[in-house]
Amino acid sequence: MLLPGAGLAASSDPMAEDGRVVLGAKNVISGSETAKIRVRVPRTSRLSKPLAGGSGLEVTGGKNGFVGFALVEHTTKNKRITFIGGRLPDRVGLPPLVMGLAGPDNSRADLKVPAGDYDLYLITKSPDVKVTLRLDGLTGRKGLRPRDRVTARIATPDADYSSSVVDGAPKNLYSAGADGRTRGSGVVFDALWQQRQAHLNTLNTFCYYQSKPDPLHPAPYAPGCPTTSDRAMFVANDGLVNPQRSQAVHYGGGLTVGPTYLGQGFSVTSAGLLDDLEYVALWLSFD
Repeated sequence: MLLPGAGLAASSDPMAEDGRVVLGAKNVISGSETAKIRVRVPRTSRLSKPLAGGSGLEVTGGKNGFVGFALVEHTTKNKRITFIGGRLPDRVGLPPLVMGLAGPDNSRADLKVPAGDYDLYLITKSPDVKVTLRLDGLTGRKGLRPRDRVTARIATPDADYSSSVVDGAPKNLYSAGADGRTRGSGVVFDALWQQRQAHLNTLNTFCYYQSKPDPLHPAPYAPGCPTTSDRAMFVANDGLVNPQRSQAVHYGGGLTVGPTYLGQGFSVTSAGLLDDLEYVALWLSFD
């Protein structure tokens, strides 16, 4: 059992000279609010993705809401190496997801974590949560309780299940979105999870906007937030035919940004049979 503020003493490795906690093979991050702690990765390691069968991330507590982490390289450069992940708010025990914003390694079953100084964030709006981060290539166990509070918004809007924008069209259009703001430099991220009875083809559209959608529009987020200006759109076509029950997870985005207002939304047009659908959007300010 980790006592508040006592976990750091459990390590046989001293802290770095500048007060950073040197991470180990197993790092247990606990807390009740979104906050950060300064850490150091002593040598290059790897983080295996749970969705690919790895055990790099485990989340407990917070019931079924989103609980996650971010590991952000501490640097004065404009480009930061960032890793982000967490447990989606689902009801069937989907493994946590982890993604990297550092380039090609995002296509691998594990992520390369370079040696260096980082800020480690616990992301939650639920009390008494625990995130376990395993880094292959390191040794020892560390307990961490971040206390430097930062601003974050976690949105899980319910998907609107509509008859499309044309009267009489099949009821196969799901959409939702939310707005948020980063106070300084930060990261925005969203992910979409689906539970399917059977599947033929699905078009997933993600949008990012700086003017709010028309609230009177029958489907303001579908497709691609059509009533907004200053918007960007990302399309993920899923044509995998599967007559069995299955799950699918899509990353809408994971973008480092400056201080900004930004909306995030999605739409799903599916020729399959969807049992359940969940969406989470995050705005995390680094400081």
